[in-house]
Amino acid sequence: MAETMSFLLKATNFLKDFLTPIGATWAFLLLLLVWLIRRKRWLEAAPVFFAAGLLWILGATPLAPKLLQSLEKPFYGVNLTNLTSADAVIMLGGTLEPSPSDPRQINLTRAADRIMAAVDLMRLHKANALVLGGGAARVGDKDTRESELIQNLLNRWSLVEQPIHSLDGCLNTRDEALKTKELAKQFGWKKFWLVSSANHLERALATFRKAGMDVQGVGCDFDAESSQLGGWRFEWVPKNRNLECFDAWLHETLGTLYYRVRGWI
Repeated sequence: MAETMSFLLKATNFLKDFLTPIGATWAFLLLLLVWLIRRKRWLEAAPVFFAAGLLWILGATPLAPKLLQSLEKPFYGVNLTNLTSADAVIMLGGTLEPSPSDPRQINLTRAADRIMAAVDLMRLHKANALVLGGGAARVGDKDTRESELIQNLLNRWSLVEQPIHSLDGCLNTRDEALKTKELAKQFGWKKFWLVSSANHLERALATFRKAGMDVQGVGCDFDAESSQLGGWRFEWVPKNRNLECFDAWLHETLGTLYYRVRGWI
């Protein structure tokens, strides 16, 4: 009986994978491929085979998490309590989006770990001020800044006792670096802890250092590591989590190339 229940559970989980958008797309490609092959339509079958194979490689193998891990690994194992003090902690944006219908007016994103890491640093008294980055958005007839939304949240919960400075809406990481540099000149800050997702931190550090700032990184949001807990494994059906890892790796790889071409790092 126990073996039967275990088999049924595994079969149910296997079938559930095909009910996701990625799984359903992959199943459609496989069925289309079989249909084309049975009719010996080789020319049409070739691109379908390529698409199904690529989707399986990126979504069902450890390739995408391993690519992303190559960006995250340099920032493994930081013990916040052992860090030295700095003048300010800089937290990069991308942690939330405006959500007028939400009671808190915000919708947290996958990068919201940055908020917790920055708050931890401040509560451990690793800096005398907190600088919040992020973009701006227009909601209805009102302009909102991500940094102000986070500042309001931290103030409501009384999480940070040091001064909090929110940057004007920033276009990108380089914009955050330039605006933070102006703030540093105003307050005479010299040393900083820079908080960002681990996969983005290498480019972020290079950008701030190119702007002439003395920054050290604190990484968080280790997606590759958390997606493969229990070991690097192959799946039968492509998973959205693996594709998200590939998307993050590709975004950061192309972003680094763009920043190099522009001379920002």
